[in-house]
Amino acid sequence: MRCCTASAVGGAATEEQVAAAYQPWSSGSGPWDAALSVELPEYAVKLGVPAPATRRELLRLLVAAGLVTTDGETRYRVVETPPRAEDVLRLPAGQSATIRGQDAHRRYAPFAADLWTMGRAAAATAEAWAGGDPSGGQ
Repeated sequence: MRCCTASAVGGAATEEQVAAAYQPWSSGSGPWDAALSVELPEYAVKLGVPAPATRRELLRLLVAAGLVTTDGETRYRVVETPPRAEDVLRLPAGQSATIRGQDAHRRYAPFAADLWTMGRAAAATAEAWAGGDPSGGQ
């Protein structure tokens, strides 16, 4: 939604602009007003909104979850820093732990891979120097 609507209209988009930018062919999920293929009543109840039946109605759920803001009238905006799921929903401990693990992996795996690569390069350089190679094996 951010790339297709909000940026095109100065950071906020009306429901009609979101609908116009929705591209069912890119997701294979059908038209904007078609019924959702997944039911979300459990999450809607936890967020205090009616369960969405279409993508258009999903906007209310996204606002209630804190992922999208609205001016209360007609314009929607994707939030800069979305809240974590466990901060918005009451989740079972196991599901909350799974989400935290997935979040940590997504945040830190690239950094850990970089550290591992630098550590391997430093070890190879130290090994080469110990063997008398002043170029560090390069």
